[in-house]
Amino acid sequence: MSRFIALLMLILPLSVHALDIVVDDSFSDVELQQGIRYWLSDDPQAVPPPPESPLWETSTDTLTFGFEPRILWLTYTISNRSSHAQQLVLDVEYPLLDEVDIDYRLPGRAPVFYELGDTRPAKNASILHPHLIAALKLPEGQQASVMMRVKTSATLNVPMRLWHVESFIEQSQLDIAWYVMVYGMLVGIALYHLLIYVQLRETGFLWFSLFMFSLVGVFAFFQGILTTYVFPGLRENSNNLLIWMYVSAAAFCALYVLRTLDVRKYRPKYATSLYALIALGGLMLLLSVFISYSLMIRLLTLYALISMIVIVSVQIRRS
Repeated sequence: MSRFIALLMLILPLSVHALDIVVDDSFSDVELQQGIRYWLSDDPQAVPPPPESPLWETSTDTLTFGFEPRILWLTYTISNRSSHAQQLVLDVEYPLLDEVDIDYRLPGRAPVFYELGDTRPAKNASILHPHLIAALKLPEGQQASVMMRVKTSATLNVPMRLWHVESFIEQSQLDIAWYVMVYGMLVGIALYHLLIYVQLRETGFLWFSLFMFSLVGVFAFFQGILTTYVFPGLRENSNNLLIWMYVSAAAFCALYVLRTLDVRKYRPKYATSLYALIALGGLMLLLSVFISYSLMIRLLTLYALISMIVIVSVQIRRS
């Protein structure tokens, strides 16, 4: 972080040519996509170019770059044209970013820095939330400059929204109610089948229960819930956590299909393909110890496609 701060001292204050988000008395929220200036760098030690440099590009759509190993720099300003000070929340809605450094500056005041990211401790965030959140205070009549540095091993996708704090709280409450309902139902189904297994000792119910628990884990991981509220101590290993959970979900689903449809008896060749899928998952877990996450996430994407095709095909053929 100290290197990031030193770099910013060389390039701030920001250019007036950066996107200026205007906050007025009726402000609720705004999506930060089009008009934001960005720069991609191969060198993690590089200093961003001067604001007037043509190396800066302007976003014309969403800030989505796919599997991009370079460092992304973003710059924009926020102006308060309301009749009072504003309490704002910067919401990076995609939580699976390894490092998100935010420099927030007001004229004549000490800068405020945030070190966010799904591999960093949750305590670094100003607000405990599944997304990457920074609370910003903007006095009346002031313009703040924002510089962001984003680095990740997976997909470089940076959807952002600037909220008024009251609108943010209201939306968060609705989101939490939705999560409680959906995850409550899924966990309830998993527990129900686990209880049936305990009573009947039929392994098909056990495999389905474990499949549901793994699937809930995958969904909760992508939404930032798992490493924020459930297992915050695993944030440093959050990249591998996705691999472990998805491989578990595919393996338990394959075991459930094998048992429920009795594939080994009626379709031995198809049973072999399911066992091969489970073995391939085990190999994925082994490789995750030695191979970088940037490569593993590509292999996991391929494994997810293969597992879906194999499991669905076996069920159709067996039926």
